[in-house]
Amino acid sequence: MSLQVGLQLYSVRGPLQRDPVGTLEQVVAAGYRRLEAANGNAHADPGIGLGMPVEEARALLNRLGATLIGSHVNPFDESNYRAVIDYHKALGSRAIIVPIRFFHDEADLAAACREMNRMGEICEAEGMSYLYHNHYHEFRRVGGERILDIIAETTDPRYVNFEIDTFWAMRAGMDPVRTLKHYGTRVKAVHQKDFAQPGEKVGPENLLDLVGTDGFLTAHQFGSVVSPEDFVEIGTGRMDIQSIIDTSIALGLV
Repeated sequence: MSLQVGLQLYSVRGPLQRDPVGTLEQVVAAGYRRLEAANGNAHADPGIGLGMPVEEARALLNRLGATLIGSHVNPFDESNYRAVIDYHKALGSRAIIVPIRFFHDEADLAAACREMNRMGEICEAEGMSYLYHNHYHEFRRVGGERILDIIAETTDPRYVNFEIDTFWAMRAGMDPVRTLKHYGTRVKAVHQKDFAQPGEKVGPENLLDLVGTDGFLTAHQFGSVVSPEDFVEIGTGRMDIQSIIDTSIALGLV
């Protein structure tokens, strides 16, 4: 088995907003034919963030020989799921992915897990996967347990699984390989970035050293300790990329 490598289009969100067609042409020309979309405005646009009718988006992907393997969609709830699923199924997408989520308290977390079970059940009935994509704040603890573990234990693996972001796991003091093994068969996709080598502009490897290890974070608190200089081209940073790839292959479902 080998991994199918692609590009998350959030990586090129600036150019994509200015020139969606030209940007996708360049992405495919660079060798990335498997694409994961990023749509943070799904109430207004049920698609893949290009502001295109589905027929136009499908024609563009077909012309480029590109495949949509999944999409980060926010929001995705009872009010818009039908339009979102219909659009993405028409493009052959296999997964709807929660891009990021913040929780106010334990009651809000519990309610979110119930909602994820519901949305995941809807996706499963449509032949699609429903995945949760982590950042660093889900590795903080509530009641002595990591938030991401609470999500894993509270959601049904028939309906909710994970797209593990190894960069963000590491930024919470976690070992990426151990994290992948911990969530095991519930890992259906992996996000890979790389973290800059030690230097003056680079923040701490473990962001929990700055924000603390317990409780919930707001979006503002989350972003206040993240620096663009922390992100570098994959293979030029300090992460053990090959071990992450090997582990992902060994899991068998990524």
